[in-house]
Amino acid sequence: MTSKLNKTHSGIFQLFVVLFIVFTPLVYSKTTVDITLLPQFLFFSCSLLLFVVLLFLFGIHKKFFLPINRITITLIGYFLFSVTSLIGALSISEGLFEVTQIGIWIVFIIITLNLLRTYPEIKYLIFKAFVLSSLLVSLIGLAQILGIGFTKLPGQLVPYGTFGNRNIYTPALLLTLPFVILEIIWAESDKWKWFAIISGLLNVLVVLLSCMRTAWLALALAILITMIILLVKNKRNSLEYTSALIRKIKIVVISLVFLGIAGAFVFVIKSDEKKANVGKLWSFSSTNERTTLWKKSIEMFFDHPVNGVGEGNWRIMLPNYTLTGLPREAVVGEMHYQRPENDFIWILSETGLVGFISYLLLFVFAFDILFKRLVHSLSPREKNSVFILIGSLILYIVIAMFGFPKERTFLTLEFGFLISLILAEQKSSSVPSKSVNITPILFILILLVGMYLGYNKYAGEVQTQKIIQARSENQNEQVIKYSELALKKGYVIDPTSTPINFYKGVAYYSLNNIDSALYDFELAKKVHPYHLHVLNNLGTCYEAKGNHAKAIECLSEATRISPDFQDALINLSAAYFNSGNLIMARKVITKCRINKSNKELETLHKVIDKKWNDSIISTSINYFNTGNITQANQSIQTLKIKDPKIKEIKAAIINYRKDSVIKLAERYFKNDSLKAAKLELLKCRGCNTNPRFAILKTELDKKMGIHEKSR
Repeated sequence: MTSKLNKTHSGIFQLFVVLFIVFTPLVYSKTTVDITLLPQFLFFSCSLLLFVVLLFLFGIHKKFFLPINRITITLIGYFLFSVTSLIGALSISEGLFEVTQIGIWIVFIIITLNLLRTYPEIKYLIFKAFVLSSLLVSLIGLAQILGIGFTKLPGQLVPYGTFGNRNIYTPALLLTLPFVILEIIWAESDKWKWFAIISGLLNVLVVLLSCMRTAWLALALAILITMIILLVKNKRNSLEYTSALIRKIKIVVISLVFLGIAGAFVFVIKSDEKKANVGKLWSFSSTNERTTLWKKSIEMFFDHPVNGVGEGNWRIMLPNYTLTGLPREAVVGEMHYQRPENDFIWILSETGLVGFISYLLLFVFAFDILFKRLVHSLSPREKNSVFILIGSLILYIVIAMFGFPKERTFLTLEFGFLISLILAEQKSSSVPSKSVNITPILFILILLVGMYLGYNKYAGEVQTQKIIQARSENQNEQVIKYSELALKKGYVIDPTSTPINFYKGVAYYSLNNIDSALYDFELAKKVHPYHLHVLNNLGTCYEAKGNHAKAIECLSEATRISPDFQDALINLSAAYFNSGNLIMARKVITKCRINKSNKELETLHKVIDKKWNDSIISTSINYFNTGNITQANQSIQTLKIKDPKIKEIKAAIINYRKDSVIKLAERYFKNDSLKAAKLELLKCRGCNTNPRFAILKTELDKKMGIHEKSR
């Protein structure tokens, strides 16, 4: 069922695409830890709510329906299994926000799909908006690469645009490219066609100069696989089609040469910075990190195959599978991974097998729709559009396999438009027999819940930014104040997976309020039971209160998670030492790496060694006094230090053994076992100064001489 756009509806829809496509990627906030995640989510949610209300006020929603087919069932199934994944999740609050994000994304797809089916010309507005968005985002990134503008925007790894990080910016930019190409195909005026061509070339140029391997791989695979499908699907018209394909390839090659020359020019301008980026291309450290994270995520799935660990809980559960094999920053708790850098593995570990299959089927059914569409008689432009959508889907899959687009609002928005366009390819002249009328009230409720949760997270993150600033200035009272404000919003864990109560606990500890610190660290442990610094600080507080058993329990868990976490090893060794378990104290302290600059470690080493040595000396003396000379000697020989007591014990042992030998020789002599007596005396080295030895030797020699004469 299609309708013509009137001026009012056209104005609403133009506002719709401009807000979502042009403005969303430009939204960021310096007041939050993650400058784009929550600001873009809130902007998107508010814009979508406004649009739904307008649809309701102007009665446009009456033409909308929800078709009951495999795609919608898959989307609803994915949402429901995301909800059920929260059963048994460690953090329900984190999971609720993630589930709400999925719900809003599905609402967006349903609305966009109905728009495209009711007003097909909407797609041309979408293409034009993406052309403009791609151009703006590309220009910002290029200016950052050249160092001529937008360099004061917060972010890292140039180019990062307004997204705060290159690893978010480049995929977001790349996913606008298919829509730009669709505008080139469908543009009705030469002005828009050339505008789209310029936007597309600039887009690819910035992507290439970003030196991001994932983006390069995604672009290359999307082009390659789409070309193969083109050849296979057009083998019947091989001669005619091959010549047309060759012409297109020539255009692509010429464009790439142009981009290469422009790229080389930029490299000359910024040679030092670009050389550094190119050098990183040959580093496989990030690849090793990903494979390690994937392995741990698969372990996570096998431990929770049905419901997963819960939406939003991967980052909390990861340390439970130890941090071994990850970079040094992660091992010592300076860096916390938030995702496994693979959306498919992420969903598998968080929602379980059925949730993962639901998500995977979305792609399978989307490809099926496109391939079936190719069977129908299509115009060249329609056929090219289908191939571009196939390439777009491949592009998104590759990005999702090495990144985290599902977390980012603008990338999910791009994917939502893509899915809606693919679903719109299922031509339908009337409302399907299996469909449900759409009630905007339900959409409004979902959006209001999402906005409420999103705002609370936003407000909490603003306070977290203040906490971080106050900590850097040692303003402990302010840290406590901002922490309490964040907690009042239900914001319990920050973007680095650190519980807010942890910051509060550290502030109390710095103020020497151990009881309050202990209370907050316990609350932090409930939020994140595997956080290294939470466990270390909680163990430290228990030790300060004299509870050695609880301290050892917490610190042992920290060293299980990260066996090379030096702070926890030192504290655990001290806890064992204070509890009187010298063996474990010494065993743990020997795991610490030698660091002469660490005075605490050096002092603890000396204290434990002294106590250990004193203990061995005392044990050796006890053995000696009870006549267990062998054990006394074995104990004292383990010490390689210089100490007068050790020298005395060793001398006493030697003298004891000499006396024993002489006594035995005397016994043999009295029993007239002269040879046995002689052999014993020969064993007595260093006995020449002993008077008893000299007398016995003289008498023995004399007696043995008489015996020889009598023979």
